[in-house]
Amino acid sequence: KDPTAPASGVMRWSRNGGKWQPISFAPVSPPDNSSESSLIRGLDGSLLFAVRPGPADFHAVQVWRSQDEGESWEKIIDVRGLISIAPVTVNRGLDGTPYIASNIYLVPTDPIDKSFKLFRDRKGRIKGGGWTRQKLYFWPFTKDRKGLEAPILARDPRAEFGPPPGGSMWRVDHPSSAIIQLADGKWHNVVGYRIHEDVEDHDKAMPAQTGAYLEEVVSAGTPPIPAWDF
Repeated sequence: KDPTAPASGVMRWSRNGGKWQPISFAPVSPPDNSSESSLIRGLDGSLLFAVRPGPADFHAVQVWRSQDEGESWEKIIDVRGLISIAPVTVNRGLDGTPYIASNIYLVPTDPIDKSFKLFRDRKGRIKGGGWTRQKLYFWPFTKDRKGLEAPILARDPRAEFGPPPGGSMWRVDHPSSAIIQLADGKWHNVVGYRIHEDVEDHDKAMPAQTGAYLEEVVSAGTPPIPAWDF
């Protein structure tokens, strides 16, 4: 690995003189070109940190934990070959259960218009797996927070909308959630993401389904746990 490559970490900010300013940065991942990090606090007070891996680990889910407010970090989850080359985030359910949100590793089998050379190899064959973002999944953490449970399918645009009208592929990606209090006075775990068709990268018409989506992740059988207490 290149010791000069960028690493991902935790930056702390402070508001001084009416402005927010960075006051510290602690690297968490090794210098591996990882990016798009996410951070949550668990019910036990520990911090959980995930990244979109660099090229050497494109298809891995990697999570670190700190039990001393970010002073030191331990990698607790490292599952290879699980996700596509796609954004991945660590989130917290309304019952406090952490979960990973990303696109599962898939080998494309759906028909793709021959005009989309981006999706094909030099012989015109559809590329192998690991680069599509056709299905969005959630992976809850195990109770000991050292592994992942079986994935839960969150969105499958092809099953919901049918084949994409432009002849390419649906893409559902960039998931990120927060626990927020809505006008009903109750706490909700809301996840945001986008859906679009890959033809948008080829100057073709935008399908009606393209847009930003917000949905609620429901935790059954457990009282809601607020994101904070005043």
